[in-house]
Amino acid sequence: MPIKKVKTQNSKSKIEKESTKQIKNKKIVTIKNTSLNSNQTQSYTQSKLKDKSKLAWNKFKQPKIFIPVILIIILILAAIFGQKLLFVAYVNGQPITRMAYYNELEKKDGAQVLQNLVVETLINQEAAKKGIVVTNTDVQNAERTIDSQLKSQGEDLNTVLAQQGMTKSDFEEQLKIQQQVEKLLGSKITITDKQIDDYIAQNKDSLPPTATGSALRAQVKQQLEQQELTAQFQSFITTLQQNAHITYFTNYK
Repeated sequence: MPIKKVKTQNSKSKIEKESTKQIKNKKIVTIKNTSLNSNQTQSYTQSKLKDKSKLAWNKFKQPKIFIPVILIIILILAAIFGQKLLFVAYVNGQPITRMAYYNELEKKDGAQVLQNLVVETLINQEAAKKGIVVTNTDVQNAERTIDSQLKSQGEDLNTVLAQQGMTKSDFEEQLKIQQQVEKLLGSKITITDKQIDDYIAQNKDSLPPTATGSALRAQVKQQLEQQELTAQFQSFITTLQQNAHITYFTNYK
């Protein structure tokens, strides 16, 4: 009989242990479920916020709201910038249109401007064909040389450009074209010592008194080279124009 009592106590303790494990497992499951519910709630909230923002944007994009807003912005921009684009002046409240301004400019200088653009295009094409490249450094060096020459004569480059109605950008573009021409025709120009001596003898009174010796001869040589370059330039451009296919859509008289 004592043996049976021991077995009963052992079975009771086993049952108590198992029930304790089940309670612990239930607690763990409850904690996990609570964590999952929290994450799901947060995800659901974020989803709702995104949906609301999309709805607000879609509502704004509706024609009843979106188009009027765009039109208002366009009208504001037109009021700010439109006058400068359409008109060049007002005379006692009467506008002078930009189109009228350009038409008048074209009547007066259109033929010369068009001719200059054609010549520049031909020079650029010929330089590209011969593989001639003028770098920014080349242009800057030429600009510094001209600036130094003007300063030696008591003048300033910026002042001279302003007097001629030229911007620095226009001047640098001209220098680039000039350097292309010099590289295209430079090999064909040769100035002899006799030409330099003859020029000095014939132009003593007009030469700068401060320049003497080798410095004077260098200046004279450069001037003679420019004269020769100008003379060859005319025939060079004439040849390019004769060999080019040019179609004009505007006839200036």
